Amino acid sequence: MPEEQLTELKELRRTTAMPGTAVGSGWTNKAVRAQVAEKFQVTYRQSGRHQRLARLGWSYQRGRKLYQGRTAADHARYERETHATLARLAHSGVKRVPLAREQSNV
Repeated sequence: MPEEQLTELKELRRTTAMPGTAVGSGWTNKAVRAQVAEKFQVTYRQSGRHQRLARLGWSYQRGRKLYQGRTAADHARYERETHATLARLAHSGVKRVPLAREQSNV
């Protein structure tokens, strides 16, 4: 992608919003791909997309899972159980590093 197109893309990202969002709220990889394909009539493989994003000073980040199916009671139970577990570990005197589920497969 030529430098002038990268500059134009950067300006578009700064001044426009992804459909259904507010300006500055971030863009999904899929939405950026669609806009690049529409505006510049080009597509890139994954490695090429990441290189071009890096040239703009952007990075690819995976979003966190949204637990929209959980009720307010489910969220409250999770918080109670988590706080209780962390308090028990803190009072045990043993040094531990709590990990989230996705971090436990390191």
